[in-house]
Order: sequence, then C-alpha cells, then structure tokens
Amino acid sequence: MNYSIIIPAYNAEKTIKKCVQSIMKQTCPEWEAIVIDDGSNDRTYLLTKELAEHENRIRVFTQKNMGPGIARNIGIGKATGDFIIFLDADDYLEPDYIDCIDEIIQKEKADIVVIDNFYENERGIVYRTERLSNFAFLSKRELIAAQMTGKLPWGAWRKVVKHQILKENEIWFSSDQVGEEAVYSFNVFYYAQKIAFAKKCIYHYVNYSQSQS
Repeated sequence: MNYSIIIPAYNAEKTIKKCVQSIMKQTCPEWEAIVIDDGSNDRTYLLTKELAEHENRIRVFTQKNMGPGIARNIGIGKATGDFIIFLDADDYLEPDYIDCIDEIIQKEKADIVVIDNFYENERGIVYRTERLSNFAFLSKRELIAAQMTGKLPWGAWRKVVKHQILKENEIWFSSDQVGEEAVYSFNVFYYAQKIAFAKKCIYHYVNYSQSQS
C-alpha cells in the first residue's frame, strides 16, 4: 500500500519542521507528504520547500488563505496514495505510524483505520491519551451514532481512509472555518465496508495556544 499524508499549514513556522520530519522518520518508506500552505504570512512555505529539496516524496503547494477544509480538499485532489492520512501542522507521528496502519489494513482488509492518540502540551508533556479503540466493539451504525452525539470525536486526523472511498463518493470537507471535518467524518464511516482500530497511540496531538485547530 502507498500512503498520502496531507498537511494543511497556516503560520506554522514553529512546528512544521518537526511535523514533516516525523514523516521522514517513518520506518515504512511507502509514503508521500503533501503540504498545503494556506496563505501563511510567516516562513511556513519556505521551511517546507527546504525540506522538499532533500526529499522527493514531499510536495509543497501554496494558496491564498481559504481555511483548513479547502486546503485538505486540494491535498486530496493531488494525492496518489491508496490511503489518505491527515496530519495537522502542529502535530507529529510516531516513527511506526504507517507500519502500524499498514499491518491492520493488510490483516483486516480495512477501509478505515481509527487511531489512538497522545495529547501533549507545547513542552512535550503528555497529559492524556485518547483510546478510540475502546469503541472497536460497536457496529458501523453505532459508530455513526456515537459521532453524532459527540461520544466519539470526529477529527479527520483520527482516521486513515481509503482514497477510493473519497473519490467514488465525492467526499470533501466544507469551507467552514470551524467544524469543517464533521460531515466528512460521518460520510467516510457511512461508505466504509470495514472499519478497524489501531490499539496503540501513534499520533501526537499537540495543544498549542496559537494553533489553527
């Protein structure tokens, strides 16, 4: 399998290098990184272009500021991978993220893999873990209901999704500045045949006071 990692980035010069370098450190080589600079007025674009000069699996694009939803849509349109991973520019991945996901997809023939996550502050201190795998016993109908009631968080970065599902069903993010991921998250669950869970924390959600998310 090949994986497309899409990163919407806005004024992320303090975090974007660590974010992208966590992709470069993946133990699985089958990836491409697509960074969409969403009209930043800092050095986000320049820093990612510098990284791309040394790694041809990184592609960097820039646009006027249109919000993270539109940036993710552009990334989906440019992606070539079998599966789509969303990574926020504030955050970073464990080195075995893709290997972990790939093993589950191969074993369970999954269309979606929902991941467990670390939550940490800007000093790198983990203050909680998010165990979405606790919902693994639910049916698809029950998972959708859990999202609708807010029991199951819906953020796009929490799910690795088969690219074909997005293309065949024309699933996109809204252009809203807040909540742009909600309808997308419901749709990918609805159209998935097989939903699996990674029972391991492999994503670091970093809570920065100035983050776009």
